[in-house]
Amino acid sequence: MMVHSFLGISKALILGAVMGPIYKVLASSQYLCQSNSELIWLWKKYPKRSYQRFTAILWVKGLSSRNPCQTDAVRMVIQHRFPSEPFPLLKIVANSLLIILIIPISGAMGLIQGPLFLLREHFEHK
Repeated sequence: MMVHSFLGISKALILGAVMGPIYKVLASSQYLCQSNSELIWLWKKYPKRSYQRFTAILWVKGLSSRNPCQTDAVRMVIQHRFPSEPFPLLKIVANSLLIILIIPISGAMGLIQGPLFLLREHFEHK
């Protein structure tokens, strides 16, 4: 019984140390794909709402440096300068860089959490 338990524990430790980081990295990359596709989907599906939000942000920034009497002029200049919202490239690049920074951390967490998960499963089934 002791040998069976030792083999089960060692198998759980080795398999968890190998597969834990792989699963964590895959989960991080899946999150990256999901968040970027959601940004693109929102940009395509709701262009008017997204465009109004985009121009409102620019409008508020433009009002802080101008005379309050020129509010309509500022909005007209913004709408003339940007007839549609640009592609959310900056958000996609920022998400990608963030995930690239998170992947080594998530791999290290998988190195710890993988064996712990398999050990817990091993002892719960005994």
